[in-house]
Amino acid sequence: MQTGKNTKSKTLFLYKALRIRRNVCLLLKMIAKRFFFSFLLAVCY
Repeated sequence: MQTGKNTKSKTLFLYKALRIRRNVCLLLKMIAKRFFFSFLLAVCY
């Protein structure tokens, strides 16, 4: 019983970690996109 619970918590932890990582990646992409657009505007003007 204890081992099953431990495995479940491990998978939950991995799932959470992957979700957090994906969210961080999305956030970085958004920041990069915004920075890229501002950079383009700075170059154009």
